[in-house]
Amino acid sequence: MFKISPPSFNLQSLVFWVKKATPLLVILALAIFLRTYNILNTTSIMGDTGRDLLVAKHLANFSAPFSARPATTNSFLSNSPLYFLIIGFLWFLAPSIEGMIILFAIIQSLVVLVAYALGKKIENKTAGYYLAFYTAINPIFVEASRWVWQMHLLILFIPLLVFVFFNLISVKSLNKASLKLAIFFVVSNILIHLHYSTFILVILMFIWVLIKSFKTKQKRLIIFTIMVISFSFRLSFSFNLNYLIKNYSQASLITTNAQQIVSNINIATQALFNINDFWLSDIYQSLLIGSLILIFLFFYLSFFKESASYQSFNKYTSTLIILSISGFLYIFYGGYFFPFLILFHLQIPLAIFYICKSGKEFKNIGIILGLLLVFLYLQSVKIKLIYWPGKEIALLEDISQKISLDVSKNNNSKHFSINLINEVYELTDSDSTFNSALWLFLEEKLQKELVVISNSQPTVVEPENFNTLYQVTINENNEDEKYTIEKFYIEQ
Repeated sequence: MFKISPPSFNLQSLVFWVKKATPLLVILALAIFLRTYNILNTTSIMGDTGRDLLVAKHLANFSAPFSARPATTNSFLSNSPLYFLIIGFLWFLAPSIEGMIILFAIIQSLVVLVAYALGKKIENKTAGYYLAFYTAINPIFVEASRWVWQMHLLILFIPLLVFVFFNLISVKSLNKASLKLAIFFVVSNILIHLHYSTFILVILMFIWVLIKSFKTKQKRLIIFTIMVISFSFRLSFSFNLNYLIKNYSQASLITTNAQQIVSNINIATQALFNINDFWLSDIYQSLLIGSLILIFLFFYLSFFKESASYQSFNKYTSTLIILSISGFLYIFYGGYFFPFLILFHLQIPLAIFYICKSGKEFKNIGIILGLLLVFLYLQSVKIKLIYWPGKEIALLEDISQKISLDVSKNNNSKHFSINLINEVYELTDSDSTFNSALWLFLEEKLQKELVVISNSQPTVVEPENFNTLYQVTINENNEDEKYTIEKFYIEQ
């Protein structure tokens, strides 16, 4: 007979592993605490989140892969199927609004592990802990815990793509990097399916992979060429970007895009003196920090090639440059291209870290950039551009406590009159969040699926108009046990 011996238990090895992992586990716990605390104290949820929440619930409960929400113009999914399958599965695990958001926050917190691996890959464990701590406490990353849900996944997967990218370009020959190249394409494909804005980011990284295979001494010229191409990308592909972003009228595309770039620069300039918007705060940071770092890097490459610290600094320049490009792309392409914002905020600590390491002559520059970064964040928190954390409006679940529901049945239709209780609910920029909450509330009360077949666009409800009457006429369908909304309108 075979004798199966129990696995050996080495207490000394366990203690060593715990001591080794303790700093990273502490940073991870800090990240989870900040994000969950931010959720519990900041409960404003964007309209896209309400839309995605409904799709997640319908996928989990009804296997209905379509966009079901009030005021929807069509039944098509607004994001990729993979993204909705993921959030549908999470709704199945935690079938509530609070549970879903906390799950996403915990998933997003795992970015500190990726950041640690990234810093360790680039330099050493110290850089890994430094970058992990930065992503744990950075208000941009913490505040994303109450944004639309794609941001949670992007914050995790984009640094993962950068980590895979580093592993790929660190291989001297592409012939030896087939597996890493395959992993790079897999992660890139997942990113694109999570959010289409990552497409440009993947293109930039793939171009860099091709550059690494070139046997040329003119890599600086190629880098500069890529920068020029990236700046002109919006003009060259204006029609596609118009179709994607839908920000512009049918006027001259090139003229409109050129004016938009000038407008972005003017807005950023105004932000230097009067910051009154969250996105302006990031443009402000991008202009001041990103431009300084990028100019410094090219200055360093061009005029200090004989410096004793050049050899130790040179291997990081390609990464810092492509991350710096991302900061400028974010300025010119706007807030929709959130991946560039994530990369920009990964670039800042790495750039300061390596500038300080590159030699005594540049340590003061690194210290100045670090102090400037701290100043900008303190200013952002001070003027409440970054709520970290802050108290806002009620969670969508609380809608059941804040409206009165009167049901009257007439033949085969049910008529709902829903009145908002005075001074209990405020709307932010549109009524889409409230519509989603109302939709979920009705489904919970009826225990049936609601489907839009026709509707009129609701008007925006002003925050002071608390007694607005929502009327919804629903016809009952006994065959598939659904309620079909034929009308959805607001009477003021």
